[in-house]
Amino acid sequence: MTSTTNIRMLEEHVSMERSSIYAVEYTGFKGRTVRTEGYIFDGRDCKRDPAVFLMQKSACLQGHYSEEDIAHINRIRTETPIRHGDVVQFKGQLFTVKILGNYSDCGRLVPYAE
Repeated sequence: MTSTTNIRMLEEHVSMERSSIYAVEYTGFKGRTVRTEGYIFDGRDCKRDPAVFLMQKSACLQGHYSEEDIAHINRIRTETPIRHGDVVQFKGQLFTVKILGNYSDCGRLVPYAE
């Protein structure tokens, strides 16, 4: 079993709640490391494709950035990103992160197997 001291606990995204948006890293074009913002969507209740998704947050330009906006940008730039192969905890369960790439659903949380 993996040590729980290094396992990151993730929260499901709630509309307009910035604390549930995370830095995500993936390998992009020509093998470059790309950092983006993502959030967790729990789709396990969906009949068509039951899964826990790591969704890429859409870009948004603003004419004015508040102190809260700037603090959020700085947090995303400095926090340890979610990467392919990371073991995370979501709703009390362990998952392994599977990064898919530069897509709206940029990753999945796959149930952890020892």
